Amino acid sequence: MDLQRPADAGHVRLLFGQTDFLRWTLNTLIVVVAVVVITVAVAVPAGYSLARLTGRWGERLGIGIFFTYLIPPTLLFIPFARLVALLGLQTRSGP
Repeated sequence: MDLQRPADAGHVRLLFGQTDFLRWTLNTLIVVVAVVVITVAVAVPAGYSLARLTGRWGERLGIGIFFTYLIPPTLLFIPFARLVALLGLQTRSGP
């Protein structure tokens, strides 16, 4: 396949006729729906229980969760990479 040519109907025929593109799309849709259902099923009761939690621990837990969301995900990668290294789970090159 020549990548320098502009897209044409032949590419569409190749995509839908000679690959499993529709199956891949359906698999992706199934995974998306499953993830959304699981996330909502876990998040709604958790959010309700956190909203009903009162007292010192409830306030501290709510503030802790709020501050966790303020941390950029790239900063969370550094301690995670350190944990992976400490556990010996990093990939090794060579035999």
